[in-house]
Amino acid sequence: MKGRTILWAALPALCLTGCGETRVERITPPPERLTCAAQPAPPPGNSDKEVAGFIVDLIEAGQDCRNALAYLRDFFEE
Repeated sequence: MKGRTILWAALPALCLTGCGETRVERITPPPERLTCAAQPAPPPGNSDKEVAGFIVDLIEAGQDCRNALAYLRDFFEE
């Protein structure tokens, strides 16, 4: 009976020796996906056309950042 106990105790140790080397590889997203478009500068004047262009640029910069965040969310979910 004692021989069996020693055998059962040694068996897991023998199995673990086969797992010897494990490598962890760091996976990173592409660098261009880690930045957002810069916030546009305010327009020099106050005309409707300048302010409207500024608003459109702000919306595009915000959308660029939301797209980058969505990409990263999908990247790390996979």
